[in-house]
Amino acid sequence: MRNAVHVLFRKGDFKHDSIYVCSTEGMISQARQSKSKEFMVATETGILHRMRKESPDKTFLAVKEDAVCQYMKMIDLIKVRNSMRNLVCQIRVEKSIAERARLSIQRMLDLA
Repeated sequence: MRNAVHVLFRKGDFKHDSIYVCSTEGMISQARQSKSKEFMVATETGILHRMRKESPDKTFLAVKEDAVCQYMKMIDLIKVRNSMRNLVCQIRVEKSIAERARLSIQRMLDLA
């Protein structure tokens, strides 16, 4: 790996000044603003297309090329709009699971 490579991991995993933990928008923004030219990205690989499009002068490499979430590929803006508009596709989970999920979402919002 060359020098000046920024790597994106989960908060607390590593102590290094070139590792960033970000939301999706945070990763896009960090890459756009960074002077680095090469990045290792450890998340769902679907983000790589947007990162490359918004920062064409930079190189983005997936830590794991097959990090693909089949469920994310099923979601599009029309389905989200219809779900919210019609109050359909609601998912109900146990309270303990919902609390843990809320904590994850709150952590993402705190990073934004």
